[in-house]
Amino acid sequence: MPARGKDNRLTVAGRIVLSVALAALWLFFAWSSVGAWRENGRPSGLGAVALELLLVVLFIVRRPPKESSQVPLDWVVTIGAFAVLAARPISGDPTLASWVGEGIQFIGLAGAVWSLLALGRSFGIVPANRGLRTGGPYALVRHPLYAFYFVSWTGYVLENPAARNILVFSAAFVFQLLRMHREELFLARDTAYQAYCNVVRYRVLPRVY
Repeated sequence: MPARGKDNRLTVAGRIVLSVALAALWLFFAWSSVGAWRENGRPSGLGAVALELLLVVLFIVRRPPKESSQVPLDWVVTIGAFAVLAARPISGDPTLASWVGEGIQFIGLAGAVWSLLALGRSFGIVPANRGLRTGGPYALVRHPLYAFYFVSWTGYVLENPAARNILVFSAAFVFQLLRMHREELFLARDTAYQAYCNVVRYRVLPRVY
């Protein structure tokens, strides 16, 4: 019994440390957009900033899973997907591409909110079983939230086409695909999820992937 109590304390401590780290990374990400807003007179990266804030908050208030992965690789690819917080806005006057990119970010944000509402508090960071959700966008593809991440990230790069951002989002894209794969391997142990995959056959884009 004491060992179990010690494990619980370590789990809580790890959750607190990760929550604080993600919040700090988001603050730096958001502050860079505020600085660009002051310089350029436009809300640079606002859609992406709002989306990442939503994800950080939901991570902090998420409910404990029935079962979660303890495999180090799963944690590595998950942390890698947060590389987007290393992106930074570029300086310069607003252009048509920058406004279009901002609009695309908000499309991604709206889709992510739709997906998160369907998930409720079943949202998680590392692969975990928090109960199966099949409603809303999850009736169309198995990972709609990730799909809308990609939409928002594309908008950010279009708005801020710097080499650093292209590299950052390319790395995050690869990590997110690996994260998706690892998550499915973990959930495939659940017969209910296997049945769900037989019904919803595509991961992020119907009839494509």
